[in-house]
Amino acid sequence: MLLVLIVAGSIFQAVPLNQVLEDIICRQLDLSPRSRGNCGESNIMQAELALLRGWQTTLDLIPG
Repeated sequence: MLLVLIVAGSIFQAVPLNQVLEDIICRQLDLSPRSRGNCGESNIMQAELALLRGWQTTLDLIPG
């Protein structure tokens, strides 16, 4: 039961975390506020997000 709660918590956390990371990456790419709405569709932004998530997964697995 505890494992189910832990997995459910991580699933509910994933979407808001991705949105925060996307916003940070868009600000670092210095996109104008007018075009920031399309930032999520940018290949550069998606590549940066994939790189961050990959490193996060790698570093999460090291202690185990």
